Amino acid sequence: MRLILAAALAAGAAFALPAPASAAPKQCAIGKWRLVKYSLIAKGETTSTVKGGAGTKLTVTPKKFAYDFTGSKKVVLKTAIEGTPITVNRTYRKRLAFKSTLKGAKKGKFSLRAKSASGNAVVRSTFNGTPTDPEYLVKIYRKGDFDPFIVPYGNYACTAKVLKFQSKHADETGTSVVSATYRRI
Repeated sequence: MRLILAAALAAGAAFALPAPASAAPKQCAIGKWRLVKYSLIAKGETTSTVKGGAGTKLTVTPKKFAYDFTGSKKVVLKTAIEGTPITVNRTYRKRLAFKSTLKGAKKGKFSLRAKSASGNAVVRSTFNGTPTDPEYLVKIYRKGDFDPFIVPYGNYACTAKVLKFQSKHADETGTSVVSATYRRI
Protein backbone atom coordinates (compact mmCIF):
# COMPACT_ATOMS: atom_id res chain seq x y z
CA MET A 1 0.00 0.00 0.00
CA ARG A 2 2.86 2.41 0.86
CA LEU A 3 4.45 1.85 -2.53
CA ILE A 4 1.17 2.47 -4.36
CA LEU A 5 0.47 5.62 -2.29
CA ALA A 6 4.02 6.94 -2.91
CA ALA A 7 3.74 6.23 -6.64
CA ALA A 8 0.34 7.95 -6.85
CA LEU A 9 1.63 11.04 -5.03
CA ALA A 10 4.76 11.12 -7.17
CA ALA A 11 2.66 10.99 -10.32
CA GLY A 12 0.51 13.87 -9.04
CA ALA A 13 -2.62 11.74 -8.82
CA ALA A 14 -5.42 12.74 -6.48
CA PHE A 15 -5.92 10.16 -3.79
CA ALA A 16 -8.79 10.36 -1.32
CA LEU A 17 -9.27 8.22 1.73
CA PRO A 18 -12.82 7.49 2.76
CA ALA A 19 -14.07 9.80 5.50
CA PRO A 20 -14.87 8.15 8.80
CA ALA A 21 -18.55 7.55 9.48
CA SER A 22 -20.13 10.46 11.29
CA ALA A 23 -20.79 9.60 14.91
CA ALA A 24 -24.24 10.14 16.32
CA PRO A 25 -24.48 13.26 18.50
CA LYS A 26 -23.54 12.51 22.12
CA GLN A 27 -26.46 12.27 24.51
CA CYS A 28 -25.92 15.07 27.02
CA ALA A 29 -27.96 13.16 29.63
CA ILE A 30 -25.15 10.65 30.02
CA GLY A 31 -23.12 11.31 33.14
CA LYS A 32 -23.44 11.89 36.88
CA TRP A 33 -26.07 14.23 38.28
CA ARG A 34 -27.40 15.58 41.61
CA LEU A 35 -31.09 16.43 42.12
CA VAL A 36 -31.72 20.10 42.89
CA LYS A 37 -35.50 20.31 42.45
CA TYR A 38 -38.37 17.82 42.31
CA SER A 39 -42.10 18.42 42.17
CA LEU A 40 -45.22 16.40 41.52
CA ILE A 41 -48.65 17.97 41.24
CA ALA A 42 -51.59 15.59 41.05
CA LYS A 43 -55.15 16.82 40.54
CA GLY A 44 -58.26 14.72 40.90
CA GLU A 45 -60.81 14.65 43.72
CA THR A 46 -58.15 16.54 45.66
CA THR A 47 -54.85 18.19 44.83
CA SER A 48 -51.64 16.59 46.06
CA THR A 49 -48.14 18.05 45.93
CA VAL A 50 -44.83 16.31 46.42
CA LYS A 51 -41.50 18.13 46.81
CA GLY A 52 -38.00 17.42 48.09
CA GLY A 53 -35.36 14.76 47.59
CA ALA A 54 -32.54 17.23 46.86
CA GLY A 55 -29.13 15.59 46.89
CA THR A 56 -30.25 12.34 45.26
CA LYS A 57 -27.51 11.26 42.86
CA LEU A 58 -28.27 9.81 39.43
CA THR A 59 -25.86 8.14 37.03
CA VAL A 60 -27.15 7.83 33.45
CA THR A 61 -25.57 5.55 30.85
CA PRO A 62 -27.04 4.73 27.43
CA LYS A 63 -28.81 1.69 28.92
CA LYS A 64 -29.02 2.24 32.68
CA PHE A 65 -30.23 4.72 35.31
CA ALA A 66 -28.66 4.27 38.78
CA TYR A 67 -29.89 6.23 41.82
CA ASP A 68 -27.94 6.76 45.04
CA PHE A 69 -30.06 8.21 47.85
CA THR A 70 -27.20 8.54 50.35
CA GLY A 71 -27.53 11.93 52.02
CA SER A 72 -30.64 12.97 50.09
CA LYS A 73 -33.26 15.20 51.71
CA LYS A 74 -36.70 13.91 52.63
CA VAL A 75 -39.58 13.95 50.16
CA VAL A 76 -42.80 15.55 51.46
CA LEU A 77 -46.30 14.78 50.16
CA LYS A 78 -49.14 17.09 51.14
CA THR A 79 -52.78 16.41 50.37
CA ALA A 80 -56.19 16.20 52.04
CA ILE A 81 -58.64 13.34 52.35
CA GLU A 82 -62.24 14.42 52.91
CA GLY A 83 -60.95 17.78 54.11
CA THR A 84 -58.43 16.31 56.56
CA PRO A 85 -54.85 17.49 55.85
CA ILE A 86 -52.35 14.71 55.27
CA THR A 87 -48.55 15.01 55.34
CA VAL A 88 -46.32 12.09 54.40
CA ASN A 89 -42.57 12.43 54.90
CA ARG A 90 -40.50 9.90 52.96
CA THR A 91 -36.77 9.28 53.45
CA TYR A 92 -34.99 7.36 50.68
CA ARG A 93 -31.73 5.53 51.36
CA LYS A 94 -29.28 3.19 49.62
CA ARG A 95 -29.25 2.46 45.86
CA LEU A 96 -31.60 1.57 43.02
CA ALA A 97 -30.86 0.88 39.33
CA PHE A 98 -32.88 0.13 36.19
CA LYS A 99 -32.21 -0.91 32.65
CA SER A 100 -33.46 1.98 30.54
CA THR A 101 -33.88 3.47 27.10
CA LEU A 102 -32.75 6.96 26.22
CA LYS A 103 -33.58 8.51 22.85
CA GLY A 104 -32.35 11.87 21.63
CA ALA A 105 -29.22 13.97 22.03
CA LYS A 106 -30.12 17.24 23.83
CA LYS A 107 -33.78 16.37 24.29
CA GLY A 108 -35.83 13.27 23.84
CA LYS A 109 -37.60 10.49 25.66
CA PHE A 110 -36.56 8.09 28.38
CA SER A 111 -38.10 5.09 30.08
CA LEU A 112 -37.08 2.77 32.90
CA ARG A 113 -37.76 -0.95 32.72
CA ALA A 114 -39.53 -1.44 36.06
CA LYS A 115 -39.04 -5.19 36.29
CA SER A 116 -35.26 -4.81 35.82
CA ALA A 117 -34.98 -2.96 39.16
CA SER A 118 -31.95 -3.91 41.25
CA GLY A 119 -30.37 -2.65 44.43
CA ASN A 120 -31.17 -2.30 48.12
CA ALA A 121 -33.06 1.02 48.25
CA VAL A 122 -35.47 1.44 51.14
CA VAL A 123 -38.01 4.16 51.94
CA ARG A 124 -39.03 5.00 55.48
CA SER A 125 -42.16 7.12 55.87
CA THR A 126 -44.27 8.88 58.44
CA PHE A 127 -48.00 9.45 57.89
CA ASN A 128 -49.04 12.58 59.84
CA GLY A 129 -46.10 11.88 62.16
CA THR A 130 -46.76 8.15 62.64
CA PRO A 131 -44.04 5.83 61.24
CA THR A 132 -45.11 3.24 58.65
CA ASP A 133 -43.44 -0.01 57.60
CA PRO A 134 -40.34 0.37 55.40
CA GLU A 135 -40.82 -0.07 51.66
CA TYR A 136 -38.25 -1.86 49.50
CA LEU A 137 -38.22 -0.24 46.06
CA VAL A 138 -36.99 -3.26 44.10
CA LYS A 139 -40.01 -5.26 45.29
CA ILE A 140 -42.37 -2.43 44.33
CA TYR A 141 -41.00 -2.14 40.79
CA ARG A 142 -40.72 -5.86 40.13
CA LYS A 143 -44.44 -6.17 40.96
CA GLY A 144 -45.12 -3.64 38.21
CA ASP A 145 -45.89 -0.75 40.58
CA PHE A 146 -43.81 2.41 40.87
CA ASP A 147 -42.80 5.09 43.34
CA PRO A 148 -43.76 8.63 42.29
CA PHE A 149 -40.35 10.04 43.27
CA ILE A 150 -38.59 7.93 40.62
CA VAL A 151 -39.83 9.29 37.30
CA PRO A 152 -40.41 6.08 35.24
CA TYR A 153 -40.82 7.59 31.76
CA GLY A 154 -41.23 10.89 30.01
CA ASN A 155 -39.31 13.61 28.25
CA TYR A 156 -35.92 15.03 29.01
CA ALA A 157 -33.90 18.08 27.99
CA CYS A 158 -30.32 18.86 28.92
CA THR A 159 -27.35 21.14 28.56
CA ALA A 160 -23.78 20.50 29.63
CA LYS A 161 -24.73 21.38 33.24
CA VAL A 162 -28.49 20.77 33.69
CA LEU A 163 -30.75 17.75 33.08
CA LYS A 164 -34.54 18.09 33.33
CA PHE A 165 -37.11 15.30 33.31
CA GLN A 166 -40.83 15.76 32.90
CA SER A 167 -43.60 13.19 32.89
CA LYS A 168 -47.32 13.85 32.42
CA HIS A 169 -50.13 11.40 33.04
CA ALA A 170 -53.90 11.63 32.71
CA ASP A 171 -56.63 9.07 33.29
CA GLU A 172 -60.18 8.90 34.65
CA THR A 173 -58.96 9.73 38.19
CA GLY A 174 -57.15 12.95 37.26
CA THR A 175 -53.85 14.34 36.01
CA SER A 176 -50.29 14.47 37.27
CA VAL A 177 -47.15 16.31 36.25
CA VAL A 178 -43.74 15.32 37.58
CA SER A 179 -40.67 17.50 37.08
CA ALA A 180 -37.10 16.81 38.21
CA THR A 181 -34.05 19.03 37.69
CA TYR A 182 -30.51 17.73 38.13
CA ARG A 183 -27.11 19.45 37.97
CA ARG A 184 -24.02 17.70 36.64
CA ILE A 185 -21.50 16.63 39.29
